[in-house]
Amino acid sequence: MSLGYGNGLFRDDGDLGDQYNNSGTIARGLFLASRFVTPLSANSSLTVLAENDGWDWNAGIVAEWRGVTVGLYGTELEAGGRDGAEEGFNVYNYTKFNFTLGYSGNVRDISHGVVLRSRITEMSREQHRLRGEIASRERRITKLEGELAQARSGELARMDQRRRELEQAVQAEREAIKRATDRLRELEQTGGKPPATKPPTQPPAARPPGGP
Repeated sequence: MSLGYGNGLFRDDGDLGDQYNNSGTIARGLFLASRFVTPLSANSSLTVLAENDGWDWNAGIVAEWRGVTVGLYGTELEAGGRDGAEEGFNVYNYTKFNFTLGYSGNVRDISHGVVLRSRITEMSREQHRLRGEIASRERRITKLEGELAQARSGELARMDQRRRELEQAVQAEREAIKRATDRLRELEQTGGKPPATKPPTQPPAARPPGGP
């Protein structure tokens, strides 16, 4: 927004009076304006503006894309239509609409712009390729992580099975050692001799028939 005061163009009507301007002045020499700009994309913008130039109210809208501008303006909006306006050589004191088309640039900018657009295209292609490569590698990583998890699970299962086999083998060896130790102790207690056997029991003598 802007606000200002000036002489000359802002208040000197060349002694034409109402023929130059019959409405729209806020105070002699006072002018003000506002402008709002918003981007539409990375390379385009839209501008809305309104002003009082010390004599009249004006407003417009401007679209810009890569240096190309298109504008539509209304000037002397407070003056109304042209019907009945005879003073001022039919130039002043009626609303006018204006259309503009322009381009801002130079040979250097244009040449650089061509190179820049080519470079941007190459970079866009490279970005697309890199995004595809990253996505592909991320999928590969996910697959490898899954395979690694399966391998770890399988390895743990094999290790657990092997542990059980070793524990069983160790337990079998311990039991064999215990049996051998018990047998050795038994042999040491007997002095290496076989255990004595009891004599067979003699049957009782048979009684003679008719005896007491």
